[in-house]
Amino acid sequence: PVWDVWSFGLIMAQLILGRSNFLPSFDDHEEEENLYKLNAFKHPSLLRVKEEIRKVAGDNAADLISKLLHPSPEHRMATMSKALQHKYFREGKYKEAVALNSKLIHM
Repeated sequence: PVWDVWSFGLIMAQLILGRSNFLPSFDDHEEEENLYKLNAFKHPSLLRVKEEIRKVAGDNAADLISKLLHPSPEHRMATMSKALQHKYFREGKYKEAVALNSKLIHM
């Protein structure tokens, strides 16, 4: 689950930024290079991504991404349910969609 959360954060950050400058890219098929990029994603990388997200999408988005992409699994959001409870999804334009999906999931 924490790797699923990290993967979701990676995809979400790339969608928000519209690019993957600070994130590992999987455009090419060089597996060794991609594994190195994933292993090298440490706290300084997270801070750069968080700042870029803040500029584009605001504080709530930056906070969510930083919690999804935390390099240490122990400090990362543990489940997707917890991610969907974040204020980024609970406030603003995503509020109704998340509420509806939460009801459907628990049926």
